[in-house]
Amino acid sequence: MRRYTEIPFDVLPIDNEGYHIMIKGKINDKDANFIIDTGASQTVFDKTTINDFAEPTSVKHKKGVSASVGASDINITLSVIGKISFNDFNLYDYQGIIIDLSHINDSYRKFNLPVIHAIIGGDILKSYDAVINYRLKKLRLTPKKKPDASHSNNR
Repeated sequence: MRRYTEIPFDVLPIDNEGYHIMIKGKINDKDANFIIDTGASQTVFDKTTINDFAEPTSVKHKKGVSASVGASDINITLSVIGKISFNDFNLYDYQGIIIDLSHINDSYRKFNLPVIHAIIGGDILKSYDAVINYRLKKLRLTPKKKPDASHSNNR
């Protein structure tokens, strides 16, 4: 029996400047597109599309300092997302950050790329021992044996 989930990904060309990795998954059982960003410290969801996936619960508004390069204080919203899934890998009651990703989607529109609903960051990638295999175009995530309260993958 396999102890991990492999999720196929697409490599999206961004003009002549590089590439992004996109996986398809679901937010509250609705299809969603996710970018994998190994440099992002936390997973974030797009504030303009999150309500398409059901009203987030436990919303808390917070003004804080973003850890992103070149960013200053930004308004962020913390929210509990009911379910995030990739194939047979599920996260329940995930406390995520909701921010404006319109600058990414505006750029993607120029290159005829799909709308991005979320960015998977280091919090999930590290917690689930992520392995990115470019040759096979697969992301591997390994479920925890005992999930913690913030990232539960068992119910």
